[in-house]
Amino acid sequence: MGSVPMLRGAYRTRFAPGVVLAGRYRVERPLKSGGMGLLLLGQHLELERPVAIKVLLDTQANDEESVARFFREAKAAARLNSEHVVKVYDVGSLEDGMPYIVMELLEGEDLARMLRNRGPLPIPEVIEYMLQACIGLAEAHRNGIIHRDIKPGNIFVSRRKDGRPLVKLVDFGISKLAPTASHELEPELTTTSQVMGSPHYMSPEQLKSTREVDARADIWSLGAVLVRLISGSYAFEGDSDAELCANVLMGDPLPLRRVLPSAPKALEALVARCLTRDPAQRIQNVTDFARELAPFLGVRGEQLAAEVAGTLTEADRVGADASSSYAAIPAENTGTRIDGGRSKAVFFLLGVVALLAIVAVAGLVRSVLSESDPSPSGALGTVVPSAATASPPATASVPVVEPIPIVVTPPVPPSTKVVAPPPNPPPTVAPPRPRPRPQGSTSATPNDFGGRK
Repeated sequence: MGSVPMLRGAYRTRFAPGVVLAGRYRVERPLKSGGMGLLLLGQHLELERPVAIKVLLDTQANDEESVARFFREAKAAARLNSEHVVKVYDVGSLEDGMPYIVMELLEGEDLARMLRNRGPLPIPEVIEYMLQACIGLAEAHRNGIIHRDIKPGNIFVSRRKDGRPLVKLVDFGISKLAPTASHELEPELTTTSQVMGSPHYMSPEQLKSTREVDARADIWSLGAVLVRLISGSYAFEGDSDAELCANVLMGDPLPLRRVLPSAPKALEALVARCLTRDPAQRIQNVTDFARELAPFLGVRGEQLAAEVAGTLTEADRVGADASSSYAAIPAENTGTRIDGGRSKAVFFLLGVVALLAIVAVAGLVRSVLSESDPSPSGALGTVVPSAATASPPATASVPVVEPIPIVVTPPVPPSTKVVAPPPNPPPTVAPPRPRPRPQGSTSATPNDFGGRK
């Protein structure tokens, strides 16, 4: 939008100072006008506070797509709850069908005007503005909204009561909305052949197809804005829109230090990664962008970057929609847990417990063996009866067996006395009989569980 407009034609009376719109908003004066709409200073009669009222021009009010895009802006901004995004208070249509949006009144200037008035801005100041804008953009991405028109004119710098800057993102008119739990996805307003946005700040994939973009298109725009603000030059130039678009699609961006030799090499490298033509090679999300930008602003930068990261961490907790802006970003950047991981973990823990139990049994067997006196006179698995004919079990000699290779088997019942290293099955013996066997009888062989065959 341009400077303060002069109302002409029907607008001179329709939105003249003193006119009340929708029964509660009194027009004070026009603020800005542009190719699509008019911004008015208004007063909420009941709340007695100033507001900004945005209406469409007549040329756009009769176009269905322009009206739908106008309401899209209100819907997108209304989803967001961040001090770094312009607030929307009301939306509707006037008696004659003219759509309107009522927003908070911002006092200050956007970065495009600041750049015109002051020229290239100091790097620390630019980074402060960019990191604050990233907080608002992270909130948008968290809600499945891709701005698609990040540029200096849509980054507004207002002031807090103590004079510190407060940056707000504005104009979500061509944003891309993904469905959420409480919002249905409306039909895409732009066709593949239409180019919506500002070519100086648009990513190659957005130039090719406005529909087929994700959050990384906004990352490209952040890099292009960064170059513009600190150097006064565009990352891509062209004598015409067609040449400019061709350079974006096939050319290389202007190296930052070529136009600003004092810029840190690390900052030049960061910009180059934002302006990588392949989205997969680009900085993947606004959190990573803020994290890499933060060191150039010291402690203040780290604080702002942490706020950006906290916004997207909240998105992970509430669960982002699969079709939202981060659907194509690797899981390592989103902190998403794979479904079914809990079941796999349970089975793993059960296996560990079973293994520990087996080791404990083996240790117990070794402990028993260490107290016995093995003898080679007994046959494998054979009971060696006592020489006494009627000795009580307490005085009988301890039967022994030759050791065999240790193989872990099911636990032995308490009635069985294990006297050998654990075989498979473990060797066990029956208790000594109280009476001597008849002469020449054969010995009994224990089965797998210590009983007689």
